[in-house]
Amino acid sequence: MKKLILTTVASLTLLSSLEAALPPLYQTSAEIKAIMMDPQLGQKLESGEVITKIEKTGKGYEIFTNQHRLQVDVIHQPAERPGPIPYVLEFQDLQPLSNP
Repeated sequence: MKKLILTTVASLTLLSSLEAALPPLYQTSAEIKAIMMDPQLGQKLESGEVITKIEKTGKGYEIFTNQHRLQVDVIHQPAERPGPIPYVLEFQDLQPLSNP
């Protein structure tokens, strides 16, 4: 009986942790929105630049403009409750686009 109770508790704990994260579409949308709203983006890019592409990378996202590219790392933090996965954004140094 004790094993059954422990197994049930362990299963419920695992199930609740699986339900804690948002579906990938909503998690990535929240991350991109946070990047776009972060004041660091405006500090890194010049006001005359146009964002041409946002690409998901292994560490976060790469923002491409008509002049530069900017890597923004998304560092996920442990979630203490159900909902979005908490994260911290780290803006890397601006890189010029290389001419082909």
